[in-house]
Amino acid sequence: MARTLHEHGYLIFWTGDYERSGRRFTEARVMAAELGDASIEALALAGLARIALTSDVARAVRLLREALVITEGLPDDSDGRGSALHVLGPALQMAGDLEGAREVIERRIALARTTGDNFVVWAETGNLSMVERQLGNLDRAEELSLQAVATDIVATRELFLAWTLNGLATVTAAKGVPNAQQSCSARPTR
Repeated sequence: MARTLHEHGYLIFWTGDYERSGRRFTEARVMAAELGDASIEALALAGLARIALTSDVARAVRLLREALVITEGLPDDSDGRGSALHVLGPALQMAGDLEGAREVIERRIALARTTGDNFVVWAETGNLSMVERQLGNLDRAEELSLQAVATDIVATRELFLAWTLNGLATVTAAKGVPNAQQSCSARPTR
């Protein structure tokens, strides 16, 4: 039931009803804690952190760090711990801790590559590209964006291609490249 409450909260989150979503995440968190299910409790905390990112980045980071504490000992790719780490990277980025964001995101990419989780590789490579762009490492940011474009995830999902190309366009604009086609040598494979 705790997992169901979390999933319902997540669906509501995407509608923008943060108040109702927050109630579901809180209910899921309480129930998971009562059941001793640290992974679902961490999922709920990550959900609450997503909401907090809209108004209180420091609170989001605190919630995510709490999720990591309660999932200590679980694998980094377990549902709750993985979700907390996934949200922590952008939360640290938004908080201005770009080095911390880079560390968390690189850790997720390395694990995903060893387990063959191309979805996580795609998502985190795109996230890392934006961190590198903010750090002023535009060549690295471009390289990461092109890696994300070349994943099989992008090749099979048009929406993901749009998100990825948006990230690449941001890097291209930051580099001041007058002809963006010249910098786009990678093509998604079909």
